[in-house]
Amino acid sequence: MKKSILLITGAGGWLGSTLIEMLSKNGISNTYDLIIISSLSSFDYKDIDLGLIKKNFSEKNLILKNIEGDLADNKFYKKLAHLINDNDELSIVYTSSIIHAKSAKEFRKINFESLKIFVNFIKSFKLDKFIYISSNSPFGFNKGNEKFNESTRYHPIGNYGKTKMLAEQFLLKNISKNYLKILRPPWFHGPNMPERQKLFFKKVSHGSFPIIYPGNNKRSIISTIDLSIAIINFLKNNTQHNIYCLSEPNTISMLEFIKIIQRSAKELNIIKKTKPVFFLPPLTSTFLCMLDIFLQKLGFYSKIIHVVSELGMNIEMDSSRYRKEFPNHKFSTIKETIKNELRETFKEN
Repeated sequence: MKKSILLITGAGGWLGSTLIEMLSKNGISNTYDLIIISSLSSFDYKDIDLGLIKKNFSEKNLILKNIEGDLADNKFYKKLAHLINDNDELSIVYTSSIIHAKSAKEFRKINFESLKIFVNFIKSFKLDKFIYISSNSPFGFNKGNEKFNESTRYHPIGNYGKTKMLAEQFLLKNISKNYLKILRPPWFHGPNMPERQKLFFKKVSHGSFPIIYPGNNKRSIISTIDLSIAIINFLKNNTQHNIYCLSEPNTISMLEFIKIIQRSAKELNIIKKTKPVFFLPPLTSTFLCMLDIFLQKLGFYSKIIHVVSELGMNIEMDSSRYRKEFPNHKFSTIKETIKNELRETFKEN
């Protein structure tokens, strides 16, 4: 019997875990017969109640299957093959990725080589949609006041951006444009956050996270909830284009971002008093960016050097293409979500 199947890779990650929660609560019923989620280990986030998610799906007459395994490992595909038949129709949301790897080799293996293996496996099945979660990183930093859009030329700075670029180029050549959607989000915020995001909020709240003077550089951001809503929109609807930039409509300066976090932490009584902003000299990011490029060309990667190298740079996106096609999607802002995110960050304290 022919089945309609939704497969989500990287379901245990920051975005993937939020997406399956959103799917379990919102309208995907009567669309799929089976939802398959894959994660590298049992489930990367201890706060995700997989039992509750399965219950929510079963109430909508949906079956949920979880496969553990590495997308580069044949064992994963043997498990997957038992769940899919040749005549099944397959929709894919590919969220698997690593943003902070130990080396250039690890970036390439996880962000590019694993994707090629995955595509080689699924190409024999009937595809309905292939939604790939990319990034702003294949485009480096903004030139002048020009925001990234869907036509921006590739200009990756490091190996993360380079491997996401290679992944996009590979998909554009190997997946029919009838099925392929490439979504380019910027810096995430939102629930189910990893430790690196919690550490950022903690350091900012206590006044120990640096920014580059004067902190006026602009950043685009997006909530994992809004990105999940966008993914659901793409699953439900046919759209005009293959590539979409996705971000909150308004960008935010690093200084404003820091002040929003500190002000909210004070209002929640997480801190008693806001501390002065910790500024680094104006050229710090430029110097560390050159060092980051040099180290990554040698195959090395330092998370601290890379993060600080971006702190003083403009990384803005124009998401008007998506908002024009989906005008009813009202994005939340960091001002509206920050208190919940701080509660999640500090709840174990």
